[in-house]
Amino acid sequence: MNLYYFDFAGRAEAIRLLLHHAKIPFQDIRIKSTDWKTLKNSPIFEYHSLPVLQLDNGLKLSQSHAILEYLGLTYGYMPYDESLVYQVKNVMDAVEDVFNTIFSVFAPPELNQYEPQALKDAQNKLFNEGFPFIFDKLQDKLKQNEKNNFIISDKWTIADFAILQLFKTIFNPLSKPIVDSLLEKRPLLLKYVNSKFEEFKEYYEARNTKYKLYYFDTAGRAEPIRLLLRHAGIKFEDYRMTRETFNMEVNQGKFEYNQVPALQENDKIFVQTDAILQKLAVKFNYLSKDPKIMYMTLNICSGMKDLFDAVVKFMFSKITEQSKIKLKESLINESFPNIFGIIEKRLNNKENKMFLIGSNYSLADFYLIGFSRSIIYNPMIGFSRDIQRSLDNFPLLKNYIKKRLDDFRYPLN
Repeated sequence: MNLYYFDFAGRAEAIRLLLHHAKIPFQDIRIKSTDWKTLKNSPIFEYHSLPVLQLDNGLKLSQSHAILEYLGLTYGYMPYDESLVYQVKNVMDAVEDVFNTIFSVFAPPELNQYEPQALKDAQNKLFNEGFPFIFDKLQDKLKQNEKNNFIISDKWTIADFAILQLFKTIFNPLSKPIVDSLLEKRPLLLKYVNSKFEEFKEYYEARNTKYKLYYFDTAGRAEPIRLLLRHAGIKFEDYRMTRETFNMEVNQGKFEYNQVPALQENDKIFVQTDAILQKLAVKFNYLSKDPKIMYMTLNICSGMKDLFDAVVKFMFSKITEQSKIKLKESLINESFPNIFGIIEKRLNNKENKMFLIGSNYSLADFYLIGFSRSIIYNPMIGFSRDIQRSLDNFPLLKNYIKKRLDDFRYPLN
């Protein structure tokens, strides 16, 4: 699924946190606010507003509270008891009332409609009246449910995510000192906010981590890594090296095993494609902890890797022309049809035929999409047309690849 919003917390943050908490992978598409005037007429944006959540079946969900309620009912964050539903909606509406003002006074300049003095007056009113009022109401709610440390009931509801969205928005340089001062006088609310954000510590650290991916200016072995980071909404420097630059880095001892791709996380560099991919897949919920599902995922990845290595051997190994001809024939007539057939059978046996494993993106999907870009649809591979003709015999897989490749085109086309 794709979540469209601006590159800040705002009205999408509760949705992001809910999906992360539920371990549901989604493509976090951050739109520049300066581009919104042009983009808002896209058919994706039903009400010419954000956020929008586009599901994998094509359904587009609009309006932040409606999206939250849909996700809450889908993933167990919305109670069914009428009394609890009322309490959740009560908190949601109260938070929304003050959030409307908060969003307007903290919006980027290109989205802000206040004159300078009016903006300053609105901010002062918010600091002196709006914040104390909503903080008192939330403190009272927590007193009524003190033993649970949730705003309603004894577990996460969409109301908790909405409150975190509120605080993530107002924890900005302008208002944070005031917010901190107000929270100190409301210890239950302070404890609640700190403990709830602590559960998302790794999520926010990952978003603030500086990533740099080293590889050549081609898809190759780095493509699944690029796709995973893009889908997770993680900013990274896609450093495309020349052969000369690579040799220089190797001579400086930059890469263990003297190989790329390599991924730099802050000051530490990781190498080996599969090791990098599994590390990121665990971190961003693309690899199930269930042993059976993990095996199925890694099984597909290994099959793709073996086939990729065979193609690389054909392209770059110093083998005789006769050996190359035999290897090419073996790849076209045996290897590709074999792996295509295995995946086709898996798709055919699944109720949800849109993903390789389960009902959402997994490491296997990134591996196969990257493989498709590097090999199947790469004109530099001398027999890519033969591979594509072989793929015609596996309609489920062909449709899957087309759909997944479309996911990573410019998202508003």
